[in-house]
Amino acid sequence: MSLNRLVTKLARESLFVSGAFLFTLSSPAFYGYYREWKAQREFYARYETSGVSLREALRLDKPPPCLGSGTGRWYELHFGTATVSFADDAPFDPHAKDDVWTTAHLRTCVDQRDVSLDSPIRARTRSADANRFHGWLGIGLLRDKRTGQRLLWVMQAIDPHLSEPSIDDYAKWVQDHAFRLLFVDDRGTIKEERFRFRERRKPLYRAGLVRRTTAMGAGYYLDELPYPTIYDLWHPWGFAAVGLVLMTAGIARIGYRSLRGIRDQAGSV
Repeated sequence: MSLNRLVTKLARESLFVSGAFLFTLSSPAFYGYYREWKAQREFYARYETSGVSLREALRLDKPPPCLGSGTGRWYELHFGTATVSFADDAPFDPHAKDDVWTTAHLRTCVDQRDVSLDSPIRARTRSADANRFHGWLGIGLLRDKRTGQRLLWVMQAIDPHLSEPSIDDYAKWVQDHAFRLLFVDDRGTIKEERFRFRERRKPLYRAGLVRRTTAMGAGYYLDELPYPTIYDLWHPWGFAAVGLVLMTAGIARIGYRSLRGIRDQAGSV
């Protein structure tokens, strides 16, 4: 059977056409998942990360001189010869009944140099660990496997409207949100980057560190990684599976008809 005749028969075969249609519908979603999988492999092939919780930081009874006074909590991290200090002005009540979110200003110093942002964040009044700034501040260590360099990174979310990610208004959160990323080496040298949420894709480490800072399930390319639902069983996985079954059945039926035609011709000779 020539290729043209085969294509013509496939186009006329309703099972194959229906299956191809369903499989095509699922292809964009599969491509998105593939890009996420590929980017994640590239990130972990290039970088090694580990978290640094404020629970591990030294909590100070009084803030360092560069942080001034405040009503919140003060923290200090040591990395090599560098010292990174944090302070906030949010109330702190470990015995409160509810862990209330409030607006706060975070002060940041590296070796007594004030590198604070003039941008408010959200803080929890009952928490003193990493949950105090959940979704607004990320801290960790990053090692470049190619160069062997290890850096302390500090990422702070920037959002003048202090919007929280939500299903109903996620587009606004994506539009408003930006980040300030500080890299500090073991001698206290600082490198700063600022970028919007949708500018996180390049360089690759940006997206990887955003994923460790924001409370939203952001991907390397996808703005939001969907939580598995019953709908996801149908699209793309269900559509693709049914599509493959229908295409296989269509090809098998064409093959059966062709063999039957050849048998009938041989019997009539």
